[in-house]
Amino acid sequence: MISRARDSYPELEFIHADARSLTDDIDGSFDAIFSNATLHWIPEQDMDQVLSSVTDLLRPGGQFVVEFGGRGNVETIVSAIETELAERGYEGTNPWYFPSVGEYTNRLEDHDFEVRYAVLFDRPTELEGEDGLRNWLEMFGDSLLAGVPDEELDSVFSAIESRTEDTLREGQTWYADYRRLRIHAIRE
Repeated sequence: MISRARDSYPELEFIHADARSLTDDIDGSFDAIFSNATLHWIPEQDMDQVLSSVTDLLRPGGQFVVEFGGRGNVETIVSAIETELAERGYEGTNPWYFPSVGEYTNRLEDHDFEVRYAVLFDRPTELEGEDGLRNWLEMFGDSLLAGVPDEELDSVFSAIESRTEDTLREGQTWYADYRRLRIHAIRE
């Protein structure tokens, strides 16, 4: 993605960096920082490091605009995975942090932000193809399904599909039960 961005916009500088230590890789202050679909991949225990980095990089009055998975995001899918794994005697690791509005806005306020807008909303998202859920599981479920032997994965996928199809499937189309947290905050 960085390579394509650099090719498309050679006049801009693109940096690949760890959000927990942005100030190690980036000098200066910014008017705005934007993040989409990234922060839910950062463990909860590391979120204060991220927000400290963002605070350090934004000038006073700078904007922090984010959207990421919020409380209840992919809950039907995760619940089906966890139930199926437990019945088979396996454990998985949930890699995501999906905070509530109150939880995340409190964190922001603790890092010198004034929250101007915060909303948690449902955003059911169509998954491509007849095997949409299976494709999604293959792409994003690796941590949750890491303990399942390869020869059992197909059976586990089928069982997860069975557990979720009444809720997440309409006709031949699968949907992920996404819930997004969208926030606009100003550094004080």
